[in-house]
Amino acid sequence: MLRGAPAAGPAPIRGPARAWIAPAAIAGAGVLLHLAAGDRYGFFRDELYFVVCGKHLAWGYVDQPPLGPVLARLAWALSGEGASVLAFRLPSIALGAASALLSAGLARRLGGGAFAMALAALLVATAPGEVAQAHLVTMNAVEPVLWSATVLAVLAATAGRPRAWLAAGLAVGAGLLTKYSMAFLALGLLAGLLATRARVTLRTPWVAAGVAGAALLVLPNLAWQAAHGLPFLELLRNGQAHKNAALGLGQLAGAVAVEQNPVGVLVALGGLAFLLARRRPAGPGTEGRSEPPARWLGLGLVLVLVALVTMGA
Repeated sequence: MLRGAPAAGPAPIRGPARAWIAPAAIAGAGVLLHLAAGDRYGFFRDELYFVVCGKHLAWGYVDQPPLGPVLARLAWALSGEGASVLAFRLPSIALGAASALLSAGLARRLGGGAFAMALAALLVATAPGEVAQAHLVTMNAVEPVLWSATVLAVLAATAGRPRAWLAAGLAVGAGLLTKYSMAFLALGLLAGLLATRARVTLRTPWVAAGVAGAALLVLPNLAWQAAHGLPFLELLRNGQAHKNAALGLGQLAGAVAVEQNPVGVLVALGGLAFLLARRRPAGPGTEGRSEPPARWLGLGLVLVLVALVTMGA
């Protein structure tokens, strides 16, 4: 080796890949935490119910779409038919890590740097509600991943990649097969797009492809519900009348703050304000105010929140 020459070794991580180090470490720490504590409690009753549904797979159930039971069947097989609680929960643990990484991806897509990505991943990974869902094999572990994937795909589509509409449609379809609440997100985002200049991005055949993809995925489940007299709607009515607690706006906000971490809620509200705020004029002679690239997302999320509150979520 020549004197003064640097020693051979791995090249330093530079550029965009470096920004993913902290989010990956945070997601990995969450996985280690679950691996260390994931088997200290036995099966939760809801998990066993999903296992039973998974043993009787169908395109629909009285109280849910079919993807949750499919996940439970996979988890039950991984567990050796219930021999290992920890192995049973591996799919949900992986989904929890994916949720943290997707949050970092959302921060990056919206213009955030390494700090924003790490902060987003940290707040999601440490939110009590997220930690609890990653500990249990239910459809609630899948839902945050598919919501984030949907928003990421729509962000890509509105940024000049129209083929991403197909990915968005497939994510919506998979979300509807997980929980019907995905419809709130899909309709909210559509309304936000139509209300802003981003509606021009809907003028592409790829939007129709996305809608067709979602329809093909969810049609068998809708056919099952229709053939059985729409039992899910009856379940909702009975739940509102005899089971669910009626929370006022303040009580609901307090519950969300506890489940999602008060710090995380404050950061989320700041992010929402960022999405909704209008930019200053680009320069002298510019009339009015220019619209932020993702204002449609802020409007869509507000509409989702309003709908959930109005319907007594």
